[in-house]
Amino acid sequence: MAYSTDFRKRVLQCCDDGETAIDVAKRFKINRNTIKEWQKLQERTGSLQKPPLNRTFRKLDPQKVKEFFD
Repeated sequence: MAYSTDFRKRVLQCCDDGETAIDVAKRFKINRNTIKEWQKLQERTGSLQKPPLNRTFRKLDPQKVKEFFD
């Protein structure tokens, strides 16, 4: 499940306000490791936006398929 950026900010704000990650995780019903990952993401990038997936295509590149049919 993907969480919205607003939800992530609200969760991390609770942690910044002094609550433990375990307590916040219980309240919002998410895994505490998820909170830790969001904290790391915010430290690394300064944002809570989900980074783009680094995909490689084994069989068909969708862009080339689209160009073929256009």
